[in-house]
Amino acid sequence: MRGNCNTSAQQSSPVLAVIGGYYSEIAIAVTRLLNLEYIPEISYGATSGLLSDKTRFPSFMRTVPQDDHQARAISEILDNNGWTWVGVLTTDGEYARYITERLCIELAVKAIAQAIEDLCTDRDCKTKRPSPLEGNVTSRCTDSCQPGYSKTSVSGQPHCCYQCEPCAENTFSNTTDSEKCNPCEKNYYSLKGSSKCLPRKIDFLKWGDVYLIVLLSFTSLGAVLTIVVGIIFLAHWNTPVVRSSVGPISILLLLSLMITFASVILFGGQPNSYQCQARQVVFGLSFTLCVSCIMVKSFKIVLAFEFDPVIQSVLKKLYKPYLIIAVCMAGQVVIVTTWLIHSPPTADSEITQKNMKLMFCNEKLIPAFGAMLAYIGLLALICFGVAFKGRKLPDSYNDAKFITFAMLIYFISWIVFGPVYVNVTDKYIPAVEMVVILISAYGILFCQFFTKCYIILCKKEANTEKSFRWDIRNYSRDHKGSEDELSFSVSIIHACSCSISIIHACSFSVSISLAWSSLCVFILAIASSANTCSNACSFYTVTYSVTIRSCHAAVWSRSA
Repeated sequence: MRGNCNTSAQQSSPVLAVIGGYYSEIAIAVTRLLNLEYIPEISYGATSGLLSDKTRFPSFMRTVPQDDHQARAISEILDNNGWTWVGVLTTDGEYARYITERLCIELAVKAIAQAIEDLCTDRDCKTKRPSPLEGNVTSRCTDSCQPGYSKTSVSGQPHCCYQCEPCAENTFSNTTDSEKCNPCEKNYYSLKGSSKCLPRKIDFLKWGDVYLIVLLSFTSLGAVLTIVVGIIFLAHWNTPVVRSSVGPISILLLLSLMITFASVILFGGQPNSYQCQARQVVFGLSFTLCVSCIMVKSFKIVLAFEFDPVIQSVLKKLYKPYLIIAVCMAGQVVIVTTWLIHSPPTADSEITQKNMKLMFCNEKLIPAFGAMLAYIGLLALICFGVAFKGRKLPDSYNDAKFITFAMLIYFISWIVFGPVYVNVTDKYIPAVEMVVILISAYGILFCQFFTKCYIILCKKEANTEKSFRWDIRNYSRDHKGSEDELSFSVSIIHACSCSISIIHACSFSVSISLAWSSLCVFILAIASSANTCSNACSFYTVTYSVTIRSCHAAVWSRSA
């Protein structure tokens, strides 16, 4: 009985609590058994954070802090000192595994918190970044990447080991240890390794540019000289020099030159779409008018001294000055209108090597631009051919020589313009065309008008009908024909009538046309007389003497 009583006493004696174990692994195993009887376990050394889970270990208690505090403390030390290159040395146990896991979690939380803090700092949030501890203690694989650089991972190395690569052009980073470089906004740029973007400078041919000032000075001078020449011609309108230059056509030519000089101004300053369209159209139409007027003058001079009745009859039918000018202008109008409707020039921009935004006019439809210049070149080629034919005319009617020279200047300048225009890529692109336009306009102004102004102002004795008659007489004496005298006499009559009709079409009054008619008859009569002197044996025949003498009588009676 005693034995049974002892056994019952032992079974009935309760276990109120278990103290121990010291290690977390043993404490975890024991507390799982004690949980079945709801017996508490009080540990003085088990610090694993797993034991803090009351769902799994409701009866476990301890008198020491858990490992989470240690992991958090280690994390704070690493963060405050900026250590990113850390090695962890542990035993293979529950304590070591847990503390390592918690340390990694703490560091990952710190990284996310830092990223959020950086984002908040960029938005001017009121945050205070922790300052690192003073000292020279370092423990990192790579130094921090400064602003202007970004982190690039290294193959075969831990994540905390990286390289600092400078940001490429037109990208930036403004934070330390930036993961990537951000692109600059439109109209901003940055150099390699920049921490911020700078606004691009807009580049174009500015009004204050020395080169443009020089070109505009020549433009203004050309416009002033054109006005002065026009005033001189109007003041001496009835003189032989002005009348031999086909006065009304010359005034129209001066007007076209004035518009051409004005078009040069449109090539300067900051381009806009309206300016880009206007400058080519104004230049194309004004210079077409200019060349058309020169072509009409060339036709008139050659026609006045054409003694072949067949050719003269054909030319007289075709010679309609203002109709010719209108037809030539219509061709250019069709070209520029097609250009403006199909694909008009617009203001455009591009980034230069100096990270500047270059503003320029994009012609867009290059074939139309080429067609406009080619059309002017075709008219200039016709002028050149007609003027070259009349290069041996009398000095008083030497427009043909100067027209030839002016067209040569035009051809040379525009031939040079092509390759130069293609190869120039900076803000001086429009300046190239400005120079060529000025050279062409000055060539026409000098060759067509300056010699005449010199005679009008400085050699007034040469600006008389007597001087012109003497010039024509010398030309006729040197001009030897091979035609028989009948054809020559008939050609004189046809030439007189043709010249009279031309003068009637171009003169302002009947009196002027009559004066030119008398002068024409006189000049041609002298020409026939000079030819007679050179070929007296064949000329003074009985058959044709009446015709020649009647012509002489008519001329001398008018001159008297």
